[in-house]
Amino acid sequence: MKTTRSMSSLARLLAVRRQHLALRRGRQYLRAISGNGQDFGEPHMVGDELRSVVAWSRLFNDREWLCAINTDDAGERAAWVGLDHDLSPAGNRLVCLYSTNPAQIGSDLEVASPHPDWHAVWLALPAAGCAVYGPAD
Repeated sequence: MKTTRSMSSLARLLAVRRQHLALRRGRQYLRAISGNGQDFGEPHMVGDELRSVVAWSRLFNDREWLCAINTDDAGERAAWVGLDHDLSPAGNRLVCLYSTNPAQIGSDLEVASPHPDWHAVWLALPAAGCAVYGPAD
């Protein structure tokens, strides 16, 4: 049963990728994260483990798409995820196109400015989860 569920999840993710050229061709940038909205940096290992949100943007035609995974298979993780300051100004929205948590699909994230130097969204992902967000049109 789990294999069938995993295959249908993969099929949904691949369908989203096929629908949006940016997810296939956009430039990719690893995004800084923050737990407090003030101190941003790249995800890093603690000991020999990485239990964190890892996020990257796909930039295409002056628009930003956000992809993220939770590398912790035991629990939910959440973080502020930094975005391109010019392409994702405060107040813009990103809509969830795919998530391993079906309740997130269709929801949106509002770009905030938790620190004067950063535009970011607060993103929570379930254990071992992933999500894809695109610009709200």
